[in-house]
Amino acid sequence: MTSQAQAQDEAADVAAAGRAFGEAVGARVTAQLSTTLVAASSAAVLKASSTTSTRGAVREVVADAAQVRDALAPALAEAEDRLEVELLRALVAALGAGWRAGVAEQDALLPEAVRIGGDRVELRTVEAALVGWPIVGNTAPEVAAHNAAVWRFAAAGVLGVAVSSGAPAGIVPGLADVARTAGNRAETATAEAFQAGVGAARLAAGEALRRAFS
Repeated sequence: MTSQAQAQDEAADVAAAGRAFGEAVGARVTAQLSTTLVAASSAAVLKASSTTSTRGAVREVVADAAQVRDALAPALAEAEDRLEVELLRALVAALGAGWRAGVAEQDALLPEAVRIGGDRVELRTVEAALVGWPIVGNTAPEVAAHNAAVWRFAAAGVLGVAVSSGAPAGIVPGLADVARTAGNRAETATAEAFQAGVGAARLAAGEALRRAFS
């Protein structure tokens, strides 16, 4: 196998690993948000509906939706905080996994004298530094906070639509859709974090070669 073909194979394997990492995180986020918030909203809708005194009255239906919105506010805030923490953990893990994959990729192509893996790199030190490494321009904490806030904004929007339309039963499928969107967003962000870690390793390899031949 030529060195070019080997490099292409290594890059393809790394890209596939990044996609798999992202898919696993996205599925987990979707499942967690769906299970927690859809169940909570179902209970809140049932409770609000049971207190309605005059069925069909606009003010009563809107009051039901407002009651659901208020009842779910603490759960939404807690879920946003938890999502931010979990996303940050996943992004940092993806950066580290991408770095390790990138190191393995580059070390398979580099001369032994300039390889960047093994005893030459203290992994904990590198992974600590990667927390501040840009993921398509933003750091892992920034990406996690943004994605959690976007999810909260969309979830609040579902509740707002229910209030304005007088249809609190729409909260359940609406939040399920928001959970799927959040999962897709988490999948993309995690895959990007993995590739950012790979990119850091490739830069390190380039610097190692520069020093070796300077």
